[in-house]
Amino acid sequence: MNRSWGNTNPFKWINKQTDQRITTRLNYLVLILANANGVHTERFRKFMYWCFENQRSIAEAEADPRPSIEIWKEAKNKNN
Repeated sequence: MNRSWGNTNPFKWINKQTDQRITTRLNYLVLILANANGVHTERFRKFMYWCFENQRSIAEAEADPRPSIEIWKEAKNKNN
């Protein structure tokens, strides 16, 4: 799956898929990743969209090595 979606937001990519097995696998992966990061699946989806809208350069990631989800949570707390 990773190779076929390339640098596309997986949630946008999945809308173009017709194979239910692919959709099921992605949904399961999202559930695992959401749980691993302590968020609900819908919040993880919002995080993924934020990541694609706020991509960091290598230099930015090196300057602030925190995981993107921490930066996203901090940004959300400032905006709420």
